[in-house]
Amino acid sequence: MDDDPASRRYTSTALEESGIEYGAVDCPTQVRGALSSSDGSPYDAVVLDLGLPGTKCWDLLAELRAEGAGIPVIFVSVRESLEECIHGLNLGADDYIVKPFEFSELVARLRAVLRRSPPARRRANRPA
Repeated sequence: MDDDPASRRYTSTALEESGIEYGAVDCPTQVRGALSSSDGSPYDAVVLDLGLPGTKCWDLLAELRAEGAGIPVIFVSVRESLEECIHGLNLGADDYIVKPFEFSELVARLRAVLRRSPPARRRANRPA
């Protein structure tokens, strides 16, 4: 999920070209809804923009981890301070990428996180 529609489109294109199935959402309510279902999340990972309006993504990740959700989360952000990165990783993020980034780097990091994580229930879509 990204707060910028153009960035979401570019990320979607990069993921499609890389053969990665994904679902894209543009608001916090959709994130929670996408990750909640009676039989587990249909997604293998989440790419979450820290600048998403209407939510504190730090809090969203802390809630997910407190609920026992082990889904890998990669933060993307324009915030490039070492303290911000460390804070995100200490909260339980699996990676932290500073914008702007090359989409090939995002794809490589996403694949690396997925290799290290046990697969979630396989469904039709896998997010970005």
